[in-house]
Amino acid sequence: MTEKSWLWTTGGAGDGASTYTRSDWGKAFKIVASCRASEGVVPNFLNELVGSVPSANTARIGTGAALVDGKPYENSAPVDVTIPSAVGAGNTRIDRIVLRANWTAQTVRITRIAGTDAVSPTAPAITQTSETTYDIMLYRALVTTAGVVTLTDERVMADLATGEISSTMIADNAIIAAKIPAGSIPQSKMVNSKPYGVEVGLINNNTFGPSSFLTVPWTSENFDDDSMHDNSTNPTRLTCKRAGRYLVYCSDELISGIASNPVSAYLTINGVTDILMDKDTQGSYGVMLRGLKYLNLAVNDYIEIKVGGNSGAVIAITNNSYFGMVWDG
Repeated sequence: MTEKSWLWTTGGAGDGASTYTRSDWGKAFKIVASCRASEGVVPNFLNELVGSVPSANTARIGTGAALVDGKPYENSAPVDVTIPSAVGAGNTRIDRIVLRANWTAQTVRITRIAGTDAVSPTAPAITQTSETTYDIMLYRALVTTAGVVTLTDERVMADLATGEISSTMIADNAIIAAKIPAGSIPQSKMVNSKPYGVEVGLINNNTFGPSSFLTVPWTSENFDDDSMHDNSTNPTRLTCKRAGRYLVYCSDELISGIASNPVSAYLTINGVTDILMDKDTQGSYGVMLRGLKYLNLAVNDYIEIKVGGNSGAVIAITNNSYFGMVWDG
């Protein structure tokens, strides 16, 4: 056997001439079970119908399998396709090599669709009339007047398309480390798994006058993985860009200009809700607003540090202060 297809009307023409054996049914189901989409070249099956050019005027299609409009197909040995030379000075031609399901012949076969010789040729159209004549593309074959053939891969794998598996299809804790082979997930596919975070600080001490409050504008970024802070636009805010749980931390040092001036500091959500607070009611030591807090935030929620003094003197927020949050999923 070289090329064979299945699920035709038995006792008729082509691959349906004889009844199917146990081996035939086993091969057809193996092909179908290897697919993760309803049509295309079967991934990881034999040599995936890979194309090559062994000599002039020849394209070779390797072993493999496919589903073509519901018909399982296998090629168990390489098939050579003759590509006639283009005709006419300066001309080339683009042929197409396809798998064609033919319901009259009851076959699926590697087939060349001839293009037209031209200075700037275009590829011929394929036919996709279900249960009559149905093509799936394998390769474009560009040929010169000297018979030089160049193949362009047009195979579409019978595989899952991008985005077909959503998180709602995967049960909680269904994917565990033991189910993931070492090295199977490249770093480029893990961009959403890192712990996104931001940490900001001060370049210059911020000062404010007596009896006033200041929402601290952060003027430097130690890191910002998700554009959660901007030094120019709303620099007071750390803004949630992906909903979930965040570990929020801060260390803000306030120094009063006079010993009798009480100062206070607050961590707030959306400018309204106070989460952490520290007060120096005696005005003797200043304030160190230090803390860790887990918060569940929605997209565009933001957190800020608000500081203030009650009377009498200028207060400084020192460059030792910093503020950050890290997404925890």
